[in-house]
Amino acid sequence: ENGQVIEFDNGKLQIKDRIPGSYVFVDGSRVGEIGPSVVREREQLSQDGVVLISLVLDQKGKLHEEPEIISRGFVYKHDDDNIIEQTSKKIYEIVDKSHGDLHNELVQTIRSFLFSKTKKRPVVLVTMNLL
Repeated sequence: ENGQVIEFDNGKLQIKDRIPGSYVFVDGSRVGEIGPSVVREREQLSQDGVVLISLVLDQKGKLHEEPEIISRGFVYKHDDDNIIEQTSKKIYEIVDKSHGDLHNELVQTIRSFLFSKTKKRPVVLVTMNLL
């Protein structure tokens, strides 16, 4: 068990006291504490994947070109095209009806939409570029 001290002396095993121990996370070049929010986000990414949405908007806030949607670890490839097409249509609806915080509306609505279609909760990341 973690923290259990054992000692070998002249070929005999002795179980000694326990010492306190905990997990140590290695994150790239850093070793030590990783916040619980980072661990939760990584768990979510590993289970439900990520959907990246990139938009180019004109000066009136309308889509200048088709949304670019990329998913990783979210749905199987043969299901991907249908979900992406439906998501693109949903993005057009949201952009056309939005009068407030478009970024937040997109993230929340697309997250809910994808859950309703797949029962998965991918991390949804949206970037918007204005012309």
